[in-house]
Amino acid sequence: MQSNKRLLPIGFYDLYEDDALKSYEYTKICIENFINHDYKLIKTSIVEFEDSFQKSETANNFKVMDIISKK
Repeated sequence: MQSNKRLLPIGFYDLYEDDALKSYEYTKICIENFINHDYKLIKTSIVEFEDSFQKSETANNFKVMDIISKK
């Protein structure tokens, strides 16, 4: 019987070697196309503190704790 346990949350995954290179190349091509069509690049943070959201928005979030601030 197979276990349904996931090591990473849905949407997170590992890519190795050829798959990682393909993913990088496709991403690079897409970004270059956007830039060449006058879109501007914005880099957003990958994590936010939970108190930045309303309580109703945090029900299905993946949560981690900062061991220093306890947030």
